[in-house]
Amino acid sequence: WLGLYSFFAVSRTAGRRVSLADQAAESMPAIAGARIISPWEPATYADDVRAMYCLDGADPTSGASRAINALTAAGWTTTETRHDEKANTVAFLMAGPIRLRGGVALGTRDDCDGAKHQVTLALDGTR
Repeated sequence: WLGLYSFFAVSRTAGRRVSLADQAAESMPAIAGARIISPWEPATYADDVRAMYCLDGADPTSGASRAINALTAAGWTTTETRHDEKANTVAFLMAGPIRLRGGVALGTRDDCDGAKHQVTLALDGTR
């Protein structure tokens, strides 16, 4: 019985995670100069979802401002913002249809390169 119970518990959680990914994608406003490089998907831990965007023509501070302003205009509320000057990153928390943690850093990928004035915006969401 324990195996059957575990199967249903995992199935129910997986269904919620997929619907949370759909909800996150539907809730996200357009962010100027942003493109999705990893679409919203369930995270490998807990009941979270994640996505990654690349913002063109930005540094971490201006990229974070662009994301926060778009979310705020869509009705989200900023609950915390931190700028780590040494690491040149910006982290923020937003409350809205879901709770978001965002991190902005110089891009280190071929498709999002800091040398080309691009930053990555990593977002994690939870209920």
